[in-house]
Parts: sequence; structure tokens; C-alpha cells
Amino acid sequence: MSDVMFVYGSLMKNFHNYEKYLRGHVLDIQPATVQGKLYDMPYKGYPAILDGDDTVHGEVIHVKDLAAILPAIDKMEGYNRQADDEYSRIPKTITLADGSTTILDVYVYTSKHLDTQFEKEAIYLPEGSWRAFKESL
Repeated sequence: MSDVMFVYGSLMKNFHNYEKYLRGHVLDIQPATVQGKLYDMPYKGYPAILDGDDTVHGEVIHVKDLAAILPAIDKMEGYNRQADDEYSRIPKTITLADGSTTILDVYVYTSKHLDTQFEKEAIYLPEGSWRAFKESL
């Protein structure tokens, strides 16, 4: 297992889940993007990526031992490799700031959870940056 992950929401540096799950484990952080459609879910306090062609901004985080921290992150994300999981961890092509690409697992919100609350309250972020959205509030 690679000790690299792509994050685009509350696991990014200076957000609450970075502090809880990643602080002390990080070796390097690089800006990066992935294709999808980004939504803020204010009723949950975190974002979601759905399938799409927008550019979603996030970070590639290199950690000391991903296997040691991944179970806690999977639990926080509600990812148990079950059919009713809120998120799936899907390999996607990530573009780094230097233009190079790599394939990493990304937590992608699953379409089966697009309930009426998502339809009414989720906020589409066409600029693709949850950080910029949160900092503008």
C-alpha cells in the first residue's frame, strides 16, 4: 500500500480532521486536483465529490505509515467496504501541481446517498475548492 492519499475536505491541512487523524504522521503535502463535481454538505459539515468533469482542488498527503492510520480514517468516512457505505474509496487520476499524474484512492460520495436532504441542501461548488468556499464564509 502506498503511503500517499488525496484529500479535498476536512482532512486537508488546517481543517479539523487533519488535526485529529493526520497531524504528526505527515511527511509532505502537495497541491493537486482530481476530476469530479464538488458539493458542500452543510448539514453534515463536510464535502462530497460526485462523478463529473470539473476540477476539484485538494492535497496529496504523504504520510509515514498509511496502514496505521487508514482504519481510523475509513471509520470516520463511513467506509466499511459495504454496499450501504456513504463513501467509496475509488482509484482516480490525480494531477499534481507540476502537471504530472498519479493514480490514488479518493473517497467519493456514492450516488445512492443523494437523498432529498442532499438535493435540497447540498451546495454545488463549481470552482472546485472546499477550502476557498470555507474561507469565504
